[in-house]
Amino acid sequence: MPSPFLRSSGGPRWEFYCSLCKTSLKSKMPGPVPQLNEHEKAVAQAKTALLKEWDEHLADAHPQQWGREQRKRTRRRGRGSRG
Repeated sequence: MPSPFLRSSGGPRWEFYCSLCKTSLKSKMPGPVPQLNEHEKAVAQAKTALLKEWDEHLADAHPQQWGREQRKRTRRRGRGSRG
C-alpha cells in the first residue's frame, strides 16, 4: 500500500499537498520578511500550522497511515527518554 507524503509545489510561497490523494493543504510557508527575527517567528508558526493540518488530513483521509505514524511517534518518544 502506498504511503502518503507531504509534498511541496516549491516557488516563492510554497504550497503543500498530499502525495497520495493530491489534496491541497491550506497552510502555506511565508515569503521573505525584511527582519530575520520576525521571519523566523513566521516560519515557526507556519510550520506548526502546516504539520497540524497534515496530521488532521492523515487522520481524516488516510486512517491506516495515521495509525502507523502515531506508532512511529510513540516509539521515537520512547527512545528519546532513555537517556
